[in-house]
Amino acid sequence: SDSDEELVGWPPPDTGLLSMPLGADEAADAETAECRLRAELDAARAKLGSQSCETLSVALELASALKASGRFDEAEALCKRVQGGREAVLGLDHRDSLAAALALAEVVTAAGRHSEALSLFRRAFDHCEAALGLT
Repeated sequence: SDSDEELVGWPPPDTGLLSMPLGADEAADAETAECRLRAELDAARAKLGSQSCETLSVALELASALKASGRFDEAEALCKRVQGGREAVLGLDHRDSLAAALALAEVVTAAGRHSEALSLFRRAFDHCEAALGLT
């Protein structure tokens, strides 16, 4: 509801940080990191399979790099694949599944879709409570 969004401060103030373009050195570093992570991901998939914990961790790192470069659609798709893979293998309440859910919510926030992000954060919070036995 609207009052819930006001309570938690949604949407956050526009600080310009999420959409700030990278400087030349940062862009080169981001491109290098992305290339390295893509190579690591390909190697992990070939050696360990696409659903291994290690492969999914590299995929989540790549999603983070894509988010930092402002490539939110790619980052979101990758986060969803990681979340689905981790939930299938580890369960909804496992800490790695929850980390993927939070990463997805962060990407959606960075993309400016705050209401959707709030729902994703709440879902992750509910699973955190369940995992900790607080519900």
